[in-house]
Amino acid sequence: MEDMKSVMGKIDKRGEEVYVQATTLGSLEALLEFLKTPEVSIHVSGIGIGPVHKKDVIKASVMLENKKEYETILAVDVNLV
Repeated sequence: MEDMKSVMGKIDKRGEEVYVQATTLGSLEALLEFLKTPEVSIHVSGIGIGPVHKKDVIKASVMLENKKEYETILAVDVNLV
């Protein structure tokens, strides 16, 4: 749980471009580091570990309705439930 809190502290939640979901904490951390690089520079609105559930898709849909930008779920090596 402490590791997850540490990862949560590293993201800037002001961004509303991508919600990142990965199978493990390690893959999630690696992906977040990649997204923060100057060449990529994609803002992350939230993170999760495990499969993508209906609630995750609904959260992205709500973001899309409230903003004109496109909200995306970036799912790496996870199942869709």
